[in-house]
Amino acid sequence: MVYGMYFQPLAALTSEQCYRVLEAGARGRCSQLGLLKGKRSKDKGLQDVGFAELLKALTKAGKIPKADLEAWSTMPYLRNRYSHPTAQTIVSLESAVGVLAFTSELLNRLFMNVEESRCKS
Repeated sequence: MVYGMYFQPLAALTSEQCYRVLEAGARGRCSQLGLLKGKRSKDKGLQDVGFAELLKALTKAGKIPKADLEAWSTMPYLRNRYSHPTAQTIVSLESAVGVLAFTSELLNRLFMNVEESRCKS
């Protein structure tokens, strides 16, 4: 994203990657919480579980804040849209920075309870 300040296509690429980062965060949080244990692949990861299924498990476990449910529900669609583009993505620098900031906020709230539970132990 830093180089995107000088070359706008990199900013667009960074914003596209944010949706994959959100999926990785959801996958990591599910793994951390022990959700979907019966769905693990041979290498003990959650690779065989779709993004939408990860979000359902996190929602059921109460780990996605209610205020974020609508935003998270659109992420599998956006991830797919940018993973299989039909045209080049063109976004403004401001928009790319906004996507990066929003991604950070969603992930921070998803993992917020991790530190709280460590403090109680």
